[in-house]
Amino acid sequence: MTESEASYCHNDNFLKFTNRKSISNAIFEFYYQLYYKINWEENSKLWQKGKVAIEGVIWCLQIISLLWLPDMSISNWNKNMIIWKIIGYVKFDNVCSELGIISECLILSVLFNCASFLIFISFFTAIYNSYSIPILILNIFRYLFSLWITFFFIPSIQLFTIFLKYNFFPQDKIAEYQNHNDSSEFEISLLCQIGIIFSMIFAMVLILLNTQFSGDIRHSLHKLIIIAKAHSLVDTHIAIFTYFWPVFYSILAKNFIIHLQILAIIFSAILIRETMVLRPYFSFYYSSIVILRLFFIAFVSLIFILGRLMDNSLVISILAIILGPLLSIFIVLFTKKSKITKNIPEDIQNINSEYELEKYLRHALCSNDFENKDKIIQIFENFFIDKKLNCSKLLAIWEANYCLFTLEDKTLANVKIAKNKEISDFNIEAHYQEYFCNKIISSNHLSDSLNFSNFFAEFQIAKRKDKDLCINLLSFLNEITSIKPNLKYLKKQLNSIDEDISVLNKQYSQLSLKYFNSKELLSLYASYAKDIIYDLEKSSLIEMKIKSFDQFFSSSIIDTSTFSFLNENNGILIISNEFENFGEILYANHKSAEILRLPLNNFINDNFFNFFHPYHKERIANGAKKFVQFSSSLETYLSQGFFLNLPNNLLECVGKLSVTVINNFIVSILIFREKEIKNQVALISDDYEIICHSANFQRFLGNPNNNFVGTNIKKLFFDSEEFDIKPFVAYKLPNFLDKMHLVYSYYEIYGIKVPYAILIKGDEAIKAWKIEELALNNKKEKLQVAGSLLSVKISDSFATSRTIRSFHKENHSEEDLESKIDLYRFTNEAPDEYDFSDKNDENKSQYSASSSQNKFLNMLQISSKSINILNLAFIFAVLTVLAVNIAVLVYAFSKINIISDVELPLYIGRAGKYFQQVALYSHMVFQCYASQMPEVIALVPDIFSRDVSSLADFETLYSNMTIKSKNWNHCSGQNIINDVNVDLWPTDGGVNPKKVNLVKAVAEFINHV
Repeated sequence: MTESEASYCHNDNFLKFTNRKSISNAIFEFYYQLYYKINWEENSKLWQKGKVAIEGVIWCLQIISLLWLPDMSISNWNKNMIIWKIIGYVKFDNVCSELGIISECLILSVLFNCASFLIFISFFTAIYNSYSIPILILNIFRYLFSLWITFFFIPSIQLFTIFLKYNFFPQDKIAEYQNHNDSSEFEISLLCQIGIIFSMIFAMVLILLNTQFSGDIRHSLHKLIIIAKAHSLVDTHIAIFTYFWPVFYSILAKNFIIHLQILAIIFSAILIRETMVLRPYFSFYYSSIVILRLFFIAFVSLIFILGRLMDNSLVISILAIILGPLLSIFIVLFTKKSKITKNIPEDIQNINSEYELEKYLRHALCSNDFENKDKIIQIFENFFIDKKLNCSKLLAIWEANYCLFTLEDKTLANVKIAKNKEISDFNIEAHYQEYFCNKIISSNHLSDSLNFSNFFAEFQIAKRKDKDLCINLLSFLNEITSIKPNLKYLKKQLNSIDEDISVLNKQYSQLSLKYFNSKELLSLYASYAKDIIYDLEKSSLIEMKIKSFDQFFSSSIIDTSTFSFLNENNGILIISNEFENFGEILYANHKSAEILRLPLNNFINDNFFNFFHPYHKERIANGAKKFVQFSSSLETYLSQGFFLNLPNNLLECVGKLSVTVINNFIVSILIFREKEIKNQVALISDDYEIICHSANFQRFLGNPNNNFVGTNIKKLFFDSEEFDIKPFVAYKLPNFLDKMHLVYSYYEIYGIKVPYAILIKGDEAIKAWKIEELALNNKKEKLQVAGSLLSVKISDSFATSRTIRSFHKENHSEEDLESKIDLYRFTNEAPDEYDFSDKNDENKSQYSASSSQNKFLNMLQISSKSINILNLAFIFAVLTVLAVNIAVLVYAFSKINIISDVELPLYIGRAGKYFQQVALYSHMVFQCYASQMPEVIALVPDIFSRDVSSLADFETLYSNMTIKSKNWNHCSGQNIINDVNVDLWPTDGGVNPKKVNLVKAVAEFINHV
């Protein structure tokens, strides 16, 4: 295994950085944009209460108006129905019936539903294609949609159902509306029938989506929004009841009105019980409104049944007016008695549903008291570990929202979501809430570890696209210089190259703006700008910024001891926390190899816990699993130090350990460096026996040949195993000279304490140790962002150095491309310049040679081709071109002072061709070796799997560099290759890059492969 290969992980899932679009995510994004600001911009509580009350009254009256008919066989009904008729006017269909425009109302309802569908599809398409929708338009749509649900939803469904009913089953009398004696008024065309059916389906889907996606189920909203809830199960059932009740009324009212009223009592009772048991709403006021409106429906249904049995319509009105308010007060008092418990019960593990668990934990989840946070997280995790409650995704969302909005820890919330990613229960609300939570997490003000994980994932995507571009360029060069190039293949490759350059230009530009303080990113961007798109101006600006970074980090302004991802003095290890490969080292930078004094291929894909002594290894690994599972804080500073067990030595380090998520995989990121003051240390067991020690431990004691492993430190240094040794106290050792002291201490990692002993010699060493320990224990090491002191920024406004025409964008024919290839055959060389950009697109980039020799060759080739054609029609044009070329050559010769040679154009052309290839290979070698942060996906296997001729390309290039360049003595083109140097990481385990001539770099690359 090569070093470049050893820098990467064999875990394929970890490597799959995807950015796929999905329909569900587009719908989630639409509702997120439509409703998320409500959670932050709700008006006063008084306004909210008034709105809730009005909407509840309107809904209740509309349902009540569907409990009776205009003509019922009850005595004096026509005299006493006036109050119910007035109530019926809250539905616009009854008003339309009185005015005789019911058909027009139907058409308007259908048109409104179709327009809503078109708007919804338009918004969805825009979001799916990553277009933003203005906030004003979203607000207008939201208010209109809310108005439709509140006032027009139930009448529209009733209209649709009744018109369909009387079209399929014509009748002589219309019982549901007055003043309609014949169903002929309800006859509609087939197109209108299809529109009605479509509108009913769309309305059903829309109201269910709106019920589940119109809010956030986080508990921190309980004091802000009066309609805040823990889940939408009850709301969904009420929405289904609301949708189907007009349907039931249209079908049953005429012949089975009493059965319809009994159904209303049953459904209302079920919904009331469900609301009382589940208590989904945090607000007692809103809970009371929901229960009261359901109770009134059941109550009115009951008095209609009693009035029918008593055959007295007056009883119905009297009971409604007198008993209604009294029973309402009773319902409110009864609801107030059933409060949510404030204490977490001891027998909580016996709970049988996630909703019951949420009720028991609600008070703690709504509280800002952090004392019980560890207990709450442990309760959630125990249910997941024991796989109780079917590992509901709602539990995961409640826990994540608690971490995000109450504890205000984005990293912890992200880990909780990723940890439960395998839960696949069919709860669309839970999936939306997961998307909602991820959107909030990915917003600004990320933690250092989360910011690095995002950068790491996005950077890998750009690197992969960069490699794809290089592979396509190789294929293009190979094909176009072949004996019989395939024109269709070349055009296809041109399209692919143009698309790759456009995408990569955008990716690098966005990344450099978002992570403008990453030297690693800027270095690769500079290489790409210089060697691939030949934009020297952009490359120079990026290199200026890199130099400013070097000056900044070398100055006294920045504390180089900080545990920063940007600090090149820090080693970085990314360690898997997934169950299948827990502890596997997925990634390591070159500095970590230097600190560990091991080549990367010696520990990549190895288990991180192998660096700990076997005595402590299992305990630390188990502690790490519990730490990831139960800890309420996933970032810890290892300021007291920790020890890594290396062959024949103990390495004392300090660092910072963070648990975070990369590409939906939970990982630990360890930033560490070797401790500046190196002590002689021995790790000890719980029984105070030495289990291993540093390399010079014996020599420090004056016994270099002794083996102290297995020796009790109390007996060794104090001649008694009963000696009471206390931590962090320097004990003078009477049996040793030179003021030898022993300090018994311990370090803590993943919550596990590991004891050790330090030997200190001399008063100054003791003082230094105390000062160092004090500094390490008290120091609050935080990442200092360098970007605020750097004014140089990379943006899309870079001026490109030169542009040339595009083959495919200008619709050149195959004959045009064939003529270019004939020129190649005439000179036996590749063309000097290609353009893979669109002049009208600022995001398109240029791929062209930059040397003046390339321009000379292009002119000479055009002239030679024109002479060979010998077309009399172009004699004048040919002579003109020749004259211009001769003038240019004379001027060029006078400037570069080269010796005259009959094959000079071919030498210049060969130099230009190879310079293009040299630039490409220079960038590819940089990708392999010049990276301070190795890539997760190896370049070499990726190229060989797609293009088996790549190694031959390298070998051919090396041959051309070493052999044919000897024929370039007659022109300055020999320096084009010979003067190119690249940074090369040594393959012998070295830790510092060195400047190497590109010829030697390619040779070493070939030998290394």
